[in-house]
Amino acid sequence: MLVVLLVASLAGFPEIGYAATSVTANFSVNNGTGYANNFGGAVNQLDSPADVDTLRSIGINFMRRDAYLVQIVPNTTVADYKNNVGNVADPSTWNWSNYDWVDTYHNKGIKIMLIMSYNIP
Repeated sequence: MLVVLLVASLAGFPEIGYAATSVTANFSVNNGTGYANNFGGAVNQLDSPADVDTLRSIGINFMRRDAYLVQIVPNTTVADYKNNVGNVADPSTWNWSNYDWVDTYHNKGIKIMLIMSYNIP
């Protein structure tokens, strides 16, 4: 069946059946500055300033990290949030104490993509 689909795809769209035969890359030429956030990382345990210095020393300037809603708004349900039980809908009441590392990364020159991970029950 897979072979039939492949043959049918190539017959119906012959232009996608061909690929480049060679590629040349000249790394001695710098044609631009590039995108600053290309070289980053995704870790969840390197929080000490020394670890962050190590990341910076190898060129990392962008980091994707998780923030867990169950830590930020513990013992909260979606219904509690919708009904603003205990003022939980106000972000100023949230517990960010597990995320002091955000300041460390920022102060060391690393941009952060903070992913709000998982959901509250």
